[in-house]
Amino acid sequence: MLPQSKQTVSPNEIPTVHAAIFQRAIIALSALAILLSAGYGFTQEQQDADVPTKTDVSTKRDISTKTTEQPSAVPAGIPKRFHLTANQETYLDQILINWQNHTDKTETFRCNFTRWNYNPAFELPQFKDVPLIVNNGDLKYANPDKGTFRITRVMNLDTKTGQYEAAKDTYGEHWVCDGESIWQRDHKTKRVIERKIPDELQGEAISNTPLPFLFGSKAADLRQRYFLCIVTPQEYAETEIWVDAIPRTQADAGNFREAILRLHRTDFRPVALRIYDPGDTYSTYEFSNIVINDPFEGLKQLFAPPNVPFGWRKVLEMPPEATARRQESPSENSDPQSR
Repeated sequence: MLPQSKQTVSPNEIPTVHAAIFQRAIIALSALAILLSAGYGFTQEQQDADVPTKTDVSTKRDISTKTTEQPSAVPAGIPKRFHLTANQETYLDQILINWQNHTDKTETFRCNFTRWNYNPAFELPQFKDVPLIVNNGDLKYANPDKGTFRITRVMNLDTKTGQYEAAKDTYGEHWVCDGESIWQRDHKTKRVIERKIPDELQGEAISNTPLPFLFGSKAADLRQRYFLCIVTPQEYAETEIWVDAIPRTQADAGNFREAILRLHRTDFRPVALRIYDPGDTYSTYEFSNIVINDPFEGLKQLFAPPNVPFGWRKVLEMPPEATARRQESPSENSDPQSR
């Protein structure tokens, strides 16, 4: 897990309702990002070039490094750790290119995860740095556009006892993307909701998410969309690489304000991911039981649309653009001359 301050305990652009829900689903499936985690290790000389000598991720303190070269130009208001020297820029590019080069090697991915949800603005200040909700779940991915994200257990913090208890009659998120639609099981309304993916996004519905850097996207694209830097604490430098990202555009900033990904240094498998929401809340994911390119993975069954239980109903939601085109298109019986 990412470190907390000393006083803590360890532990979602189309302006429509449909699009907002679609974005939340994609963010949930963004954890599938971790699927393209395998990569190549770096030499010790490369590692030493830009390993931070100190960092505090939770308090966002500036990072001092071993190099004294002039940093790159970064707009005012961006934390100093993103002002990179030439050596740091080179090292970052090596990491991103390794990701890009290895993307094609991941055909399937699955893992379990634990998610800790925090709310620093919680009304009881003694719990502002304590996870209020702990979830267990699993995620699966098949290249390029199929995935599942499922919460299997929800635990709530009892503020009276400080213990976590299983949430009664509470169900976590369950999303399935089959490449053409994103399916959601909504236990509150007893609905299975199918949200059609716009034609132009099919085939990219997962890799082109609000957190694309997790999917080994093109290095140039990541550079264009995010301020990036390496923030590996010294005590983790021999075994891990930590990548910190802040959006450059307002569109991306509407999805998250910062994300920090921890990777194994030797094979780039994910260790943990922290996502800071645009507001005050944030979540930390920790990954386990990772399996990549399992030859026995049953793809059709894994990403099949969920069944509709007895007493539930299925709801179909079309993307806004498709709905608009359908409304604007003339009926088959209309007179062409009247158009």
